[in-house]
Amino acid sequence: MQRTILYVEGTLDAELLFLLFDGTPLVLSAGSKNALAPVVFREREKTNLQHRVFYLRDRDFDYDPPADFPDIPQEDRKDNSGRVLGWRWCRHEMENYLLDPVLACASLGMDAPTYERFLLSSAERILYYEASRWALGKARRSLPPSYEFRTRPDSIPPRVEFYLPEDLSEEMQRGWMIEQTNTFSGRIFEALDVSRIEEDRKCYQKRLKKEGLNGTSGILLWFSGKDLLKAMTQEQSCARAWAGSPKCLRRCLLEEARKRKDILKDLFPEWEALSRCLSSEGGDRA
Repeated sequence: MQRTILYVEGTLDAELLFLLFDGTPLVLSAGSKNALAPVVFREREKTNLQHRVFYLRDRDFDYDPPADFPDIPQEDRKDNSGRVLGWRWCRHEMENYLLDPVLACASLGMDAPTYERFLLSSAERILYYEASRWALGKARRSLPPSYEFRTRPDSIPPRVEFYLPEDLSEEMQRGWMIEQTNTFSGRIFEALDVSRIEEDRKCYQKRLKKEGLNGTSGILLWFSGKDLLKAMTQEQSCARAWAGSPKCLRRCLLEEARKRKDILKDLFPEWEALSRCLSSEGGDRA
């Protein structure tokens, strides 16, 4: 029987999406976000498309938040035939959904205005840290993957198994090695230029103040949910049982999501849109 399998990064994602889909599609944890696409490639090849396999990842600092359609998962990558391999969330990471006011207010025993002030205070406290993380994340996007530092001439297709250059002299091979190194390191130095990263930090700082602190929705779109959880547990005015323990706070929010699993699709239009994405790609209807 053909079925749909959705790979995600961690156990939190798997738990929440299990609540959402109730086992259809099957949600499995694959670990690192960098492992997701290779896992899907491998599974599709291994099963010869007997099962429909996709992935879903956090957006993190790898992409700026989408300017339009913030309630639709973004296509993350396609295969050579144009089929979608996977999607990424619009919000920063899964914790950003748990921090939604409907879940958080009920879990923390706060009314909406109090929670919004609490969340805003936490976001303001970590604003400069987040701006620096965004700048570094943008720089990382331009870094060449390590596997692109090839030990053979770039003109040789990767799938060619047997190759030797015509001139194997020490002088020629030393020159080629130096050229290969300089080309690769030049891309790294350009991506990690400190003055360029500092300019990006200033730009992100302005965007965070203008867009990120523009209400709860802006905070949950731009700020790392894990960083917000940590900042919230450090608030001096907070004397709750989970104070000082972001994991404990996250667990409380997760329990609230479990209690309210029937409203998750209504609460998060993006999650309902994920169901439609999986269906439109030939998946089981969730």
